[in-house]
Amino acid sequence: MLASVRSLGFLKGRSPAAEIEEKGYFDADGHRMSPALVEDIAGLDVYGRSAPYRGPVQILHGDKDDIAPPAYVRRRYLDHYDGIAELEIVEGADHAWGTVPHRTTLHQSTLRFLRRHLQS
Repeated sequence: MLASVRSLGFLKGRSPAAEIEEKGYFDADGHRMSPALVEDIAGLDVYGRSAPYRGPVQILHGDKDDIAPPAYVRRRYLDHYDGIAELEIVEGADHAWGTVPHRTTLHQSTLRFLRRHLQS
């Protein structure tokens, strides 16, 4: 199991493999991630799994995301969805949407998107 976890490299500037070996879990901002969950993440092919989807896509991304920088999202996700995605960068939001105002923005924007596309 730890072989695929090692391939993940670093999460939040730390080695999940080393932390799992030491504690038996990875502490992700106060959330206990089991070795199995970390292994699933390490093997997740986001682009391959989403390739067949051709419907509308909304990408909400915080400009303070320390896991996936906005430049990466612009390059990878917008290219991947090739014209069907709309990107909204939320000022001050981090990867976890860690404040009430940022979570509210996330929820409200998602609801607007769903209402717009589910009604048509």
